[in-house]
Amino acid sequence: MSHIAEIAVQFKDMDCLRRAAASCGAEVIGEGEHRLFGASVKGFAVKLKDWQYSVVIQDGKVSFDNFRGLWGKIEGLNALRQRYAVEVAKKAARQKGMSVREVKQANGTVRLVCQGGGR
Repeated sequence: MSHIAEIAVQFKDMDCLRRAAASCGAEVIGEGEHRLFGASVKGFAVKLKDWQYSVVIQDGKVSFDNFRGLWGKIEGLNALRQRYAVEVAKKAARQKGMSVREVKQANGTVRLVCQGGGR
């Protein structure tokens, strides 16, 4: 049986975020104070490919400045969100004893096939 879920992503698991960033070709900067165009923001930073400023996560929320796409394409952040959601789902399934297989769909979404478990 198939289940489809759409989720709003809040970044809370930094290990999953690290894996997601690596998968997207982003650089993990880590904790600290990070400069955006008009301000400094404290939190966990990831430098997305071709972005001028880092994306900063604090208390699950995202701060970024891409100047309407001129300093970074929003698709890069959307890809990070998607990979993060996949990593969190895979981690949760494995914690329940399931094996997880990832299937990339033609439309760009990701389907996770989970088997086993039973806890």
